[in-house]
Amino acid sequence: MTEDEKRQRAIEMALKRYPILKKNQVKILNNPPIENIGGGLLEFYPADEPRRPEGTEGKETIGVFSPETTPYQILLDYISHGAIKTDPTVKRSYEQLIESLTPDQLDAQRRRYRDYSRGYYVDGLGQKRYLANPTTDQPKETRSFEQWKNISDDAGIFRGALGQWDKRAFTQEQLENLESLMRYLNL
Repeated sequence: MTEDEKRQRAIEMALKRYPILKKNQVKILNNPPIENIGGGLLEFYPADEPRRPEGTEGKETIGVFSPETTPYQILLDYISHGAIKTDPTVKRSYEQLIESLTPDQLDAQRRRYRDYSRGYYVDGLGQKRYLANPTTDQPKETRSFEQWKNISDDAGIFRGALGQWDKRAFTQEQLENLESLMRYLNL
C-alpha cells in the first residue's frame, strides 16, 4: 500500500467510525498542498484561519500529512481543536475537564511550559531530551503561558483524557465525567 493509500484509508475509516466528523462537515484532506509547518502527522485548520489549504475557506479542515496517521488521531485532532469551540456537547465536556484540573495537574502543566520554553526536558535518568522537531527545527515556545495553555496544552490535556495519556494522569471523577462524551463520540 502506498503512502497516499494509507492516508486515504485512515481518512475513510475515520469518517466511517466517527459520525461527528460527517455531522459537523469536517473536511479531511489527504496530503494537501500546503506547508506542514508543525511537522506533525496532521494539522487542524479552523474555519476562520487565513493560512489553510486552498478551497477550504470557511470550513473546519484537517490535513493528513503522514501515512502513520490513525483514524483515532484524526478524530482527536478535530475534537481538541475544532469541536471544543463549535460542538456544544464537546465544548461542555472540555470546559468541565479544564475547570476541574487539580493543583498537581496544573503544576505539571506549568512544568511542561517551562520545558517547552527552554526547548528541552530532563528525563527520569537526568538526561536532557530536546523538544525541537528535527524535521522543522521548531523553536522554543515563545508564547505567554496563558496563550500556550489556552491554545495548545489544554487541548492536549483533553486528548490525553480521551485516551492518549495513561488514565492515571486523571482523577476518577474527571474520567467519569467524560463517559457520556465517549459514547457521543463512538469511543
